[in-house]
Amino acid sequence: MKKISVLFTRQHDWFSNLLAKLRGHKYSHVSISLEEDKSEFYSFNIKGFARETYEKFRRHNVNSSMLYEFEVNDSAYNAIQSRVEEFKARCQEMKYSFLSVALCFFHIPLHLRKHYFCSEFVAEMLVSSQAAYLWEKPSMYLPEQLRWELDCRPGICKLANVV
Repeated sequence: MKKISVLFTRQHDWFSNLLAKLRGHKYSHVSISLEEDKSEFYSFNIKGFARETYEKFRRHNVNSSMLYEFEVNDSAYNAIQSRVEEFKARCQEMKYSFLSVALCFFHIPLHLRKHYFCSEFVAEMLVSSQAAYLWEKPSMYLPEQLRWELDCRPGICKLANVV
């Protein structure tokens, strides 16, 4: 068994503030780490596939965070690791999907090839590896909705304000 970490964060930018106003969401971004020391996280932002660190979050004025840690079997861990390596190798091709985020607000699933938003990416990693079962398609999760679903999972360790 190995551990993975899912980090939910909140910045004070226009998009985060919009999510908070429209949906009352506390967190507006999510990323995943396979590192035991959590030195690197992976996600999507408006620039596409992103490698993130605690330092990067601090530079971007993240003022609220919640870290979820849980164990997965070796097969799930290796599947996530393999998919992340694929994304790293093809990072120039991977784009952020504003359209999918917008449609997610209206409960309309849309996955565009080589296009993701942060919570869709993390949900896809969890589902495709069988690390977690989710009720909806990955493109149906905004960060806060994914957090609510992970809250129902047994064996999760939650750490507040780690950034």
